[in-house]
Amino acid sequence: MRVAIGADHAGVELKEAVKGFLAAENHEPLDVGTSSKDPVDYSDYAVAVSGALSEGRAERGIIPCFTEYCPGHLRWQCEARRGARECADRAPAARLR
Repeated sequence: MRVAIGADHAGVELKEAVKGFLAAENHEPLDVGTSSKDPVDYSDYAVAVSGALSEGRAERGIIPCFTEYCPGHLRWQCEARRGARECADRAPAARLR
């Protein structure tokens, strides 16, 4: 399965870890950015993941978020391998802490 994943600067490390997990589970991660810890807007990467889904370039999407509230966004917070598996097992997951 192709999974779009995008994060702002605060989620870069988690995004990379989740990409590795997805690849190990024989999924194809589609990285839509960012790739550095330079400050960027979270919403740009939420839009990029949403675009990949709506355009059919991915079947699922993950947007790591480290705030308490993300209005209007589907939020999956996977802090460990177990968390990533729970995200997949709880479709549709709207929020996982």
